[in-house]
Amino acid sequence: MNMKFLGLIFLIIYLTAAVGWCLNLYKLTQLDFASPYKAEIVRIAGITPLGAVIGWIKLDEEEKHD
Repeated sequence: MNMKFLGLIFLIIYLTAAVGWCLNLYKLTQLDFASPYKAEIVRIAGITPLGAVIGWIKLDEEEKHD
């Protein structure tokens, strides 16, 4: 494979992960921190690098508040 192609693939993956992490932080700030706390716990766990994936997930508790 061409190195430019691999670099482009890496850049796309990196940007997708970065956007996911930022989405997770935004969604965390939009929560009400009232019982039940499932969404809050998941979003706080997403402050770690897991947020790159968790940020793209819509949780049931969040759907009720939209």
